[in-house]
Amino acid sequence: MMKRTSRSVVASVLLPYSIAILSTTTGLADQLVLESAKDNTLYEDQSGSLSNGAGVAFFAGVTGQNRITRAVLAFDLSAIPAGSTITSAVLELNQSNTNNISSAAQTLTLHRLLRDWGEGSSNASSGEGGGAQASTGDATWAHTFFNTALWDTVGGDFSGQISATTQVGGNGKYTWGSSQQLVADVQGWIDDPANNFGWVIRGNENSSRTAKRFDSRNTGNAANRPRLTVNFDPPVQQLTEKLHFAQFADGLGLTSAITLVNLSATEPVTGRIEISGDDGTPLSVDLNGEVVPGEQTFSVPPGGSGLFSTDGAGDLQTGGVTVSSDLPLSGVILFSGPGLGVAGVGSSELLGSFLAPMEMDVPGGIRTGIAIINPDPEAKSLLTELRDPEGNLVATGTFGPQGGTQPLPGGGHIATFLDDPQFNFQGSPDLSSFRGILKITASGGQVAATVIRQSSGEFATLPVAEAGAGSAP
Repeated sequence: MMKRTSRSVVASVLLPYSIAILSTTTGLADQLVLESAKDNTLYEDQSGSLSNGAGVAFFAGVTGQNRITRAVLAFDLSAIPAGSTITSAVLELNQSNTNNISSAAQTLTLHRLLRDWGEGSSNASSGEGGGAQASTGDATWAHTFFNTALWDTVGGDFSGQISATTQVGGNGKYTWGSSQQLVADVQGWIDDPANNFGWVIRGNENSSRTAKRFDSRNTGNAANRPRLTVNFDPPVQQLTEKLHFAQFADGLGLTSAITLVNLSATEPVTGRIEISGDDGTPLSVDLNGEVVPGEQTFSVPPGGSGLFSTDGAGDLQTGGVTVSSDLPLSGVILFSGPGLGVAGVGSSELLGSFLAPMEMDVPGGIRTGIAIINPDPEAKSLLTELRDPEGNLVATGTFGPQGGTQPLPGGGHIATFLDDPQFNFQGSPDLSSFRGILKITASGGQVAATVIRQSSGEFATLPVAEAGAGSAP
């Protein structure tokens, strides 16, 4: 019975105006690949006179001059939205021992830096392992910024906790991560950007000629520059605005077109469309050529509009629609189908009790009914009253699945005519010819509803009225 009545009230339509189809995403995870924002080398030198801020390489380990070196590098994470959850992080460096330092494998460890530091204009010559005279703002063995600020401890202030470890041998690409601590470092910087000072890389500092040379961000080959690949889940946006549509269908040639209009002339609106079936479960439908499991994200430009339309293919599916957004939207669902006229469903406010005009003349082809969506997770019993135009009580009963004996499930939807068995009226009144008011009260909450009307093959939807003070009993 539900298939028959739902099919008679939902279909597709060609809009008489131009409207942009929205691009959508179906998942939350995102990825960002970053080149280092700054990098440098701390060369062991108590006076703090050596650095290599503008060089094409940085070092970690002991050079052929028996000088300890430590690489420092940092990344700008500002493109990752605040509140994101970091799921993985991998650092990639390209080792290029052009100065013929030993290619024997060495263990290199990554540590989180505890102080800010600088990258100046110093530029070492030859293989760059000996460093150059530090310039203003350079990080050195003694200085965070040459020559105005010092490390608390020469050689750099960093955490004793190892963030990641890898073995580095001959020339080529090497990665650190994604370890639990490395992820924690990046997460900490997203949560507190003021403490994003990057990492120091330490090599074998106990033997001569163990230094590893890595391409810096200044190298001419962009593919060899330091890279940090971060995977993250953006924060779940708070979507406080709601539109509820009590009627939707797709299939057997019937299509629905959901039009959304951004009421703001200055701010874009982002949000989510959720479609639930009659039983409250997500309804997978084809929206704009992409099958989505009952949920589609969207963005509407300032003063703009967007359209989600179904293709009408496959078996008939019915349900209700909730649109959640960060700013107010206006919206309508237009539908039609083979042999049916066009009908429009406006968004419905949530009401605990409402009145719906009913007119039944089954022999004359006039039937009126109701479509309801329950947007809450809790099931709701629907109590009914029928009154004639003079206000006299004709019948009472219940309305819902399985002949009105069951409550409407959380997220669930029902759409049917007054003479269908989903209405369970006491006394079985004759509804083949009736004119008056249907009152429905939702126990323990609110629902969204719209009146559906069939007359000689044409269909229309009408708003319901709140059953408040001064209304019908």
